[in-house]
Formats: sequence, structure tokens, C-alpha cells
Amino acid sequence: MTPNRMDSPRFAAMQWLSFAAVAAALLYLLSPILTPFVAAGILAYICNPLVQRMSARKMPRTLAVVLVMGGLLLLSGLLLLIMLPLLEKEIGLFVRACRTGSRRRAFTCCRSCSNGSASALNGIARH
Repeated sequence: MTPNRMDSPRFAAMQWLSFAAVAAALLYLLSPILTPFVAAGILAYICNPLVQRMSARKMPRTLAVVLVMGGLLLLSGLLLLIMLPLLEKEIGLFVRACRTGSRRRAFTCCRSCSNGSASALNGIARH
């Protein structure tokens, strides 16, 4: 009796490998669609203990969710208000360093600045 090729461990490994490749390709292609759902799942997972604690204290669950989401929105706004001026300052320093051609301060972006070709940052810095 000859062994069946479909029963071999090599064939099973190839099946799993092809299944993993197809699954990875589908996840890659569907990532723009799946990203909001993953973000919402993570947010719900993080906020659920606080909502449960608030609803255990006789607060309606809807009100608890609204308060927790409002608090997160407020914290995000405060973080944005703190970070925007710092980010604006850093971008200004980066553009200034790119304009002067200082490679140590402007990283590798200034390769295009130093060899004379027009780049987006040069266009921004000149205006």
C-alpha cells in the first residue's frame, strides 16, 4: 500500500501556511474598514470597568457611558491643547534646521535640502 500524499505532515503544513497567507492578505486589504471597529473595541474594553463601577452605584448605565465618554473627550481636548503649541515649535525648529542645511539637527530629511533639489519642506520654509 502506498502512502497518500494528502496525509503527510508536509501537506498539512502547506495547508496551514496557505491559510495564514490568505488570512494575512485579507486583513491587510480590509484594514481600512476594520480599523474603526478595532479602535471601538479597545475603547469599550478600557472604559467598561469604570462604567460597571458607576452603574453598580445605582447610576443608569447610559448616563455612566455618557459621563465616561465625555471625560475621555475632555481629556483628549486638554492633551491636544497642551501638545499643539509644542508640536508647532518643534516643526518650526525642524524647518529652520532644514533651511540652514544643518544635517545633525534635521535628520535625513535634509538630504534633499543639501543637494539642491526642491522639497516640500523647502517650499514651506520659503513661504
